[in-house]
Amino acid sequence: MKLYPSKLIVAMALLVFSQTACSEEKASAPPAADKAPAAAPASAPAKPAAAPSGAIKSSFALANTCAGCHGTNGQSAGDSMPSLAGLDERYFYKTMKDFQSGARPSTIMGRLAKGYSDNEMKAMADFFAGQPWFNAKVEVDKKLAAEGKKLHMDHCESCHEQGGTVSGSKDTPRIAGQWRPYLLNLLTDLHTIGRSSTQPIKMRQRVQKLSQEELEALSHYYASQQEAKP
Repeated sequence: MKLYPSKLIVAMALLVFSQTACSEEKASAPPAADKAPAAAPASAPAKPAAAPSGAIKSSFALANTCAGCHGTNGQSAGDSMPSLAGLDERYFYKTMKDFQSGARPSTIMGRLAKGYSDNEMKAMADFFAGQPWFNAKVEVDKKLAAEGKKLHMDHCESCHEQGGTVSGSKDTPRIAGQWRPYLLNLLTDLHTIGRSSTQPIKMRQRVQKLSQEELEALSHYYASQQEAKP
């Protein structure tokens, strides 16, 4: 009589075979496609490049620091503050250096000038020199202006040519069309206390010989001269 395995033994054998085959299949299978590799950590943002040594702000940005007193682009809106637009760059630079050293007396300009480097002052000088001249619109007394013209021809024309309208000198800047109160204040200072020793000695000597009324007449004359000369 032949003996056959029971159904229970056969079922157990089949179960063991099935588990073994499944384990081998999992071991050999590639990683699941939907599992993306871990992202690389983001790199830190690049630091801005350092400014080159000796770099300065733009000439416009530097000149804009003067706008509070001397107006936008150097076109002063206050009659006691001179316009800087159109000034000869050498005169502007020399004046700033004189303020910086104390050679030219001032109330606040000396302290401000010390905050700028030579290159910054030169950049500002170039900026203002490139701006169109700004004629101050002020009322003048025609009679006084006529008297001032005579005084100018006798005392000032040799340096401040063509009625003070000529630009382009580090010693004799254009004064025609400048604010009249500013000019009168400057002339009065030169007359009474010899202020601003950086002005040519010949100018100081001539101004100190004039009366206050004559200085007033000169200021009216220069303010009346609006036409630019080459």
